[in-house]
Amino acid sequence: MYPQPAPEATHLPPQEGSSPSHSPSRANHPALSTYPEAFRATDALEQDRLLDAYDRFEDILEAARGQFPDCSDVQFVGGGNVWVHANGADHRTGLELDNETDLLAWAKVFGRGGDGDVQLIEGARGAVENAIDIAGVRLRMTFRRQMGGYGLNIRILSQEPPTLDSPRFARNPIPQALIDIIMNNQDGLVLFEGPTGSGKSTMQAALVAEINRTQQRHIYTLEDPIEFVHNSQRSLITQRQVGTDVDSFAQGLITAKRSKPGVILLGELRDKVVMRAAIESAGEGHLVLATSHASDVPSAIASFVGSFGSDEQPEIRQRLAGALRAVIVQRLVPTVDKKVVPARELLVINSTIAAKIRETSSSEKIEAAMNSSGSKGEGTFSRDEDLISLVEKGHIDTDTALRHSAQDREVRERLVRKNLLLAPGQGTPAPRR
Repeated sequence: MYPQPAPEATHLPPQEGSSPSHSPSRANHPALSTYPEAFRATDALEQDRLLDAYDRFEDILEAARGQFPDCSDVQFVGGGNVWVHANGADHRTGLELDNETDLLAWAKVFGRGGDGDVQLIEGARGAVENAIDIAGVRLRMTFRRQMGGYGLNIRILSQEPPTLDSPRFARNPIPQALIDIIMNNQDGLVLFEGPTGSGKSTMQAALVAEINRTQQRHIYTLEDPIEFVHNSQRSLITQRQVGTDVDSFAQGLITAKRSKPGVILLGELRDKVVMRAAIESAGEGHLVLATSHASDVPSAIASFVGSFGSDEQPEIRQRLAGALRAVIVQRLVPTVDKKVVPARELLVINSTIAAKIRETSSSEKIEAAMNSSGSKGEGTFSRDEDLISLVEKGHIDTDTALRHSAQDREVRERLVRKNLLLAPGQGTPAPRR
């Protein structure tokens, strides 16, 4: 699916407003109490400018969601149209952001500490990130400095953490083998891999919610930013945001060990310091759920080991082999009804896999061990197997399965054997009913 052309532009006019000192309604504006740092040491004129920008953000967000109710992301670029990402495709809306003044105002209001605009203009990272609640939704906001100006991506999140039986998992439920590993292990490391926006955090949140609902444990999360807010039920929940509650993932892990957690959720394995701390924590009696961005299981393991110097790698392979419990990789693929569905692969660690990790981080050898009959019997499956299953269920077509497969020739042969695809030269298969 290609981006749709923009309809006629819709301009959202600035809202009139007077200074808080003259307008009781402005004095009670929610932004003043929710983001007080942004309004500290500002005069009435500046307050009104920021409040107008806040209101325009709400108006544009609601208008974009009205045009595309299924949108997962909204992109703002100064001096251009607003774009939305919905069901695997990017669409240009008829909404316009006339200039970059609002983007900088939003960075000041929604960024951390009330100086997000300064950080966006001058900061070495060239980015400002935060998660907020506004207009009845939770948003993960990523402001960025870019050639020619500034941009903003917002990810629309559920205000309530998802559950295992959430409709978003209906077409392809979270694998039972993974659920069993999470629920039945008191220690170890589970890696959640896949590209940005593939739903890793959503899957993690559902698993954390299940622990919270059914077990008495201390769940300790380190996130940047916090996406899903969990309230303690049977488990005690501690959520810390990097950059706000703690300086870094590494520092947060040091504090975590002193807080007696049963489960540690790491929003991202950013560097080898955090990776080492994660496998040490996993070997010290904590179940660690960590996120990274590998495209498949073998490369996830190879990338983890390869993040360390050659002199460290033998030790890391030993530690990883002993700590790793599973690797799950997820990506989103288009469905026949123009939506998206997760396609996954799962590696459940057994003694054979652990031995291969100790010997080598070679992707080929890990993949061979992954495809052994012993691994399959314990819940391991490949992305190609999951894609074929999605075709069998009628959720995706054969072209999609072949396009996203790792071994397209083998997948084609298996689809032919299952009468889901005709062999070359036999025409077009009848549609599935």
